Amino acid sequence: MQKNQPGDIARTPESEYNSFSKGKYVGELARSLYPDGKDASPIDYDYKAALEKTYSWIQSGEQVIYEASFQYQGLFASVDILVKQGKQWHAYEVKSSTSVKEHHYLDAAFQYYVMQGAGLDISGISVIHINNKYVLHGALNLKHLFHKVSIRHQVLQLQESIAEKVQDLLTISSRPEAQVVEIGPHCMMPHTCNFMDHCWGHISSPSVFDLAHLGILKKFELYQQGYVKLDEIPEGFILSAGQQLQIRSTLGREVHIDREALRNWLGSLHYPLLFMDFECFQPAVPLYEGSRPFQQVPFQFSVHRLREQGAGLEHTAFIGDPIPDPRLDFLQALLKAVEGEGTVLAYNQSFEISRLKDLAIQFPEYKGPVNELIKRIRDLMEPFLQKWYYAPDMQGSYSIKMVLPALVPELSYEGMAIADGQAASYAFESLMYEQDEEKKAAIKRDLLAYCNLDTEAMVKVWEILMQQA
Repeated sequence: MQKNQPGDIARTPESEYNSFSKGKYVGELARSLYPDGKDASPIDYDYKAALEKTYSWIQSGEQVIYEASFQYQGLFASVDILVKQGKQWHAYEVKSSTSVKEHHYLDAAFQYYVMQGAGLDISGISVIHINNKYVLHGALNLKHLFHKVSIRHQVLQLQESIAEKVQDLLTISSRPEAQVVEIGPHCMMPHTCNFMDHCWGHISSPSVFDLAHLGILKKFELYQQGYVKLDEIPEGFILSAGQQLQIRSTLGREVHIDREALRNWLGSLHYPLLFMDFECFQPAVPLYEGSRPFQQVPFQFSVHRLREQGAGLEHTAFIGDPIPDPRLDFLQALLKAVEGEGTVLAYNQSFEISRLKDLAIQFPEYKGPVNELIKRIRDLMEPFLQKWYYAPDMQGSYSIKMVLPALVPELSYEGMAIADGQAASYAFESLMYEQDEEKKAAIKRDLLAYCNLDTEAMVKVWEILMQQA
């Protein structure tokens, strides 16, 4: 499909572009472990030039080559870092993950197969990945940031199967039409296939695949037995109370409300009510003192304050800059925004509480006020998590992105420049590299609009719960 019918490919999600960008940055940073190498990276997809450069530099005695490229029997592979060790070569693949994944072995085994076939004398092959226990203190220490793992043993064990798989793939790719392959867990594992729309057209929603908190293997167990629609699920199939509620509500288009539980919970909240939301980003390489790889770094918040029922809303917002460290300014502004009495409502409170605990560790002089704030936090997600309120359009989820359109359809994230947390994280990180001040100002406006809508949505959801209790 990729080779012969690329027009059917789904649009790459922005989150994947973010992942690619992080991977590219980490890969370039890892080159500093083996400096002064020659770069054979293809320019404008000119793989022939990359092959010629690699061959030329091997012949001329270069010791380190980045993106060294090889061809063997119509197969092409490149390796992130190739290092001469005596008369042999050691290949290093750089991954922005914090461990070696199962599919990394397959990638490396294919690269080894091609390199060896092309005549390269290989002494070893390793993965360089990020050490998630590394904590930044002072200057960045690349030797501590990165961890090298030899995977030569696993790669050699895979060589026979790789040779067979290569022949299968060459045969498949040369066919005039794609073979019919039954859908299965392979559509999502280890990554979601970009051609799912091509194969999943016969699955209409709602189906067993829409059941929340049911493992993918269980969903396919139902599918393979011929049960696709929700009303086809056999009585003996074990489902949780929440899944049974989802099915009843979806098929009957009924809203389920436990009014007594809802009233008790709402009555436990104390005015003024403060609706609070954080936005964070996760730099693969730690940027700030005391931080770890992929640590959630808060950079923005929105707080809507309701002093009493029927009063007007008061709004406070903050957004920092990626350089320098935004965390202290964030914390000081947040404590001021929520000072006083009253219940602080978050949606999925564990996220905000975890970030606050991180901040208290980093800035111990604020531990007391932070702990007092944590005591005041309650979770607006609880009525949905406990199924005290359930609407069919929530599709079994209690995420705010599903709850909001189900309860307040007129309030939507659709059409916004930034419409989810991942996009917000990527947008903020992009401020580090953006030079145009007008573009930076526009990104910040979009971030503020998104975070503001998050807490405005929480207010609207609370109002609906009050009306229904």
